[in-house]
Amino acid sequence: MTSWPLALLGLGAGGLAGCAPPALPELQYDLLGDADEELAPLCEEDYALCGDVLIPSPLGGEARLMAVALYRNIPPAGPPFATLVEDELPDVPEGGRYKVRVRPVLEEGDFYIWANLYMDGGGEFIPKNGVDFVGNVPDRMTFDVAPVLFPDIELVFAEGF
Repeated sequence: MTSWPLALLGLGAGGLAGCAPPALPELQYDLLGDADEELAPLCEEDYALCGDVLIPSPLGGEARLMAVALYRNIPPAGPPFATLVEDELPDVPEGGRYKVRVRPVLEEGDFYIWANLYMDGGGEFIPKNGVDFVGNVPDRMTFDVAPVLFPDIELVFAEGF
């Protein structure tokens, strides 16, 4: 498993002084998608992490990298505790679901699961406001031997980075 620094620096709710936030289109999701599909047998095994990341529509470009990481606190400030997914040129259907099925996840403790979808023209280690997408689970989840099934992570345009 490769560790990749996804350092995220918050600039506060207003971003940079004197810079107006870009006008962003309203995002939509196909929440039905594959939601009824059974989870893979892997998701019932020890040390498994499973869940879906909801891909917005429209994306407004080509996806370059999907990253899923664990953080002790959000919003993230600095590198993640662990990076679990680094998918270059991911297959992310607009309005669909990106399935996260990872095993083994050997990290232990309570973490937020954070997802970044980097787009062409977007950021590298820090999401670019109004171009890249971010999302997270609302509460920390406990990682130990038992499988972790996380609720859908809804991606939104990055802002405040």
